[in-house]
Amino acid sequence: MYVLGIDIGGVISDRLNDTKQSENDPDAFLKAPPVVGALETIRVLDQEFGGRVYFVSKCHWKMQLKTRLWLREQYVYELTGIDPDHVWYCLERREKADICKVLGITHFIDDRLEILGTLKSVPNKILFRPNQKEVDRYAEHLPLVKRVESWGEVFRLITTR
Repeated sequence: MYVLGIDIGGVISDRLNDTKQSENDPDAFLKAPPVVGALETIRVLDQEFGGRVYFVSKCHWKMQLKTRLWLREQYVYELTGIDPDHVWYCLERREKADICKVLGITHFIDDRLEILGTLKSVPNKILFRPNQKEVDRYAEHLPLVKRVESWGEVFRLITTR
C-alpha cells in the first residue's frame, strides 16, 4: 500500500516570488496561484493512491489560517478530491517526520532538501523545484531524493513505480 504526502508552500502553492511580495503585502500568500499542473496531477494521484494522499505543511499558526483560506479560495479540495481531514500541520520542520511515520507515508514531495533529509521512514522522497542555496547547504541528502522541476515529472516518476 502506497501513501503520498505533499508539502503545500512551494509545491502546491506557487511561491516563486513569495519573499519579494510578502515584504510589501503580508497577505501575498493568499494571492499565490497554484503551481502549474499541481491540482490536476494531485487529482489523478489521489485516485492512483486510493485516496491515501495527505498534505503535510510546517507553518506557524497565522500561516496555518492563511493556508486553510488559500486551500478553500483556490478550490483545492474540489479540484483534487483531497479530503480536508487529510491536511496536517506542524510547527517544527522535524515534526513532519513524525507525521509521515504515523500516516505510513511511502512517497513525499517537498521543496526543501533539509526536510526530506529528516524523513527516515519515507523510502521515496521527491525534491520539487528547490532553492539552489538550500540544496547547496544540505547537499549530503541529495542521494536520498529524486529531483523534479514540474508536476509532469512528478507524475511520470510516481506512476512508473
